Amino acid sequence: MCTSCTARSSTSTPITSAPSERAAAGLAHQVRFEVNHVELMADFVMRGLAAGLVPESVAANVRGVVAIPVQDAPRRILYAAWPKAASPAASAFVALLREGMDNSLGN
Repeated sequence: MCTSCTARSSTSTPITSAPSERAAAGLAHQVRFEVNHVELMADFVMRGLAAGLVPESVAANVRGVVAIPVQDAPRRILYAAWPKAASPAASAFVALLREGMDNSLGN
């Protein structure tokens, strides 16, 4: 992960790479800060206090830093959930999600 920060998911489980993967890459795990919000991590990076992993959407909006894509990064699966009797606004949002997924998958 990073040598300065550990991000935590909403379940408060640290998001870190396996010790063997870090060792193979020659990295030591030295947590200096733990943050619960990616925006705070991005702020730490901008101020030169840390290096960290953030979603692409956050990295694109952080000024004055170098952001590179992580190759072969673990992926998280996200689910959209909505009530069976969804409001018209919720139904329209779900339609947009489905359209976005179709477009991202090349369908």
